[in-house]
Amino acid sequence: MDAIFKRKSIRSYTGEKVSQEDLKKVIKAAQASPCARRQYERVHLTLVEGELLNEIENYCASKGAPNPHPLYGAPQLLVVSVAEVNNVDSANAAMMIENMSLEAVELNLGQCVIYGALAMIADNQELIKKLSLPAGFIPVGGLTLGISEEKYEVREVEVYDVNYVS
Repeated sequence: MDAIFKRKSIRSYTGEKVSQEDLKKVIKAAQASPCARRQYERVHLTLVEGELLNEIENYCASKGAPNPHPLYGAPQLLVVSVAEVNNVDSANAAMMIENMSLEAVELNLGQCVIYGALAMIADNQELIKKLSLPAGFIPVGGLTLGISEEKYEVREVEVYDVNYVS
């Protein structure tokens, strides 16, 4: 439960990739997420590194991304794509991303949930082709990964009002 209260977005990285062992744990966490009617074939995970990561960041910057480095210099990006953009597939993707994020926190890895940059590239067929997605799949979100000097600490969470109805 500590990972939930420690989780925050990390936006500074040393440039070092996470180990293969830790990467496998993060991917396993994604694959352990709930998926509507066990239709796991409707979501797809892609690891992006190297030059393609730079191309995505440069494209987003050229399209007016609010931050000129929307991937924050992370050395790795796990992209979650869906067969169809609808409530169910989008929820499945979000749960995968949250599971990966929490596992990354448990492992003390830098991570940041990314939606805007991936929405920006959805119309760039050249970049989509380079992601080698299954036919018709659309990237809807992802998680940057890498080693960071920032540390996680348990934080206080404000409890908001909840309406109880019967």
